[in-house]
Amino acid sequence: MLKLAVKAGELMMHSGAEIYRVEDTIRRICTVCGIENVEVFATPTGIFVSVDTGGEDGNIMTSISRIHGSSTDMKQISDLNRFSRTFTTTDLSIESGLIQLDEIASQRPFPLWLRLIGGFLVAMFFCMLYSNTLLSALCAGGIGIASLLLKEFLERQNTNYFLSGFACCGLATALAMLFVMLRPAGTPDAIIIGVLMIYVPGAAITNSIRDFLSGDMLAGLARMTEALVIAVSLAVGVGVFLRLFQASSMVLLPVEGTTGIVVSMLVGLITTLGFSILVHVPAEDLLATALIGGVGWSAFMVCVTFFHMGDVEACFIGTCFIGILAGIASRGLKQAATVFTIPAIMPLVPGSRIFYTMAYLIAGDLKTAAIAGAETIFLAGAIAIGLLVTGAVINLIIAASKKLHRA
Repeated sequence: MLKLAVKAGELMMHSGAEIYRVEDTIRRICTVCGIENVEVFATPTGIFVSVDTGGEDGNIMTSISRIHGSSTDMKQISDLNRFSRTFTTTDLSIESGLIQLDEIASQRPFPLWLRLIGGFLVAMFFCMLYSNTLLSALCAGGIGIASLLLKEFLERQNTNYFLSGFACCGLATALAMLFVMLRPAGTPDAIIIGVLMIYVPGAAITNSIRDFLSGDMLAGLARMTEALVIAVSLAVGVGVFLRLFQASSMVLLPVEGTTGIVVSMLVGLITTLGFSILVHVPAEDLLATALIGGVGWSAFMVCVTFFHMGDVEACFIGTCFIGILAGIASRGLKQAATVFTIPAIMPLVPGSRIFYTMAYLIAGDLKTAAIAGAETIFLAGAIAIGLLVTGAVINLIIAASKKLHRA
């Protein structure tokens, strides 16, 4: 029983699930097996479980599991969530449960060609938000494919994520600068930002702040450290090659106006679809996830363009739309809300701020660089708070409806 519960928690942690979901899954499995006294302490680097069978002759058993590395795999989180629900509501045996967990662990992500298409869509359509030229957008998509191929090669060589992020963003920056040299009328900024969005640790940044706000300080600190290391590797990769090419930063703004809003909704939908492919969202949920991301990005653009809100406030409102729609979809489609929220918030993640922070540092404008860095943190915080607020509201509504139903 303990082996089954810990293994389910390990797989969830490796797939990028939230800390509370990992602990709740382990606790539920132990409880349904007749263990009432269960203590679970999970961090991104380890899981500690202690169970007491109770009674005078009861035994206390403890399991410690070290977590080595993690990724973002929405399909695996979805399958594990479904497994937990099945195990706790049916008479599934522990032996059958272990077999099912082995099957889930053996799953592979989408094929490479499909992930390359996802990266192409993310880089191309996000570039379109910062550049009106189709040629630059196509170039960004092509560079996104090249950088993903390099990432695939480095992963097979067991390269750590710092060097992998540095190399992929360095390659993207070098190719973008070569494109500008061949076509002087272009600009590298939009192309680099489009490719950079593929690698920005948006889920890690957002989940770390959610952990902090939920009181899981240790987990929040570990995930924030991981996210900062990844962000630094991306920024350094961009910065080194910008310095080599002596590039000057050009601050570009998203497309505005009524046409821009329509285009932005389409861009938000397609980029969310691309992210969904990269993080292995279940095929049957791709359309719903893309629609939620498109609505969230459109809400952000409407707030900025028509109501002249700041980016932080607009990001909060856009995230609230995503949180509400993800909550509805999770109950209607019987899925974990994370499957919808993680890909859908990615267009709102402040990836461009990382680029601008490094560009301003290279230009020697430390004050503006500090402002851009602070905006990155505030925007990530707005996303995390938006998800927490909508999650709390949905839970209150569900609890109230259950009370009314019982009455």
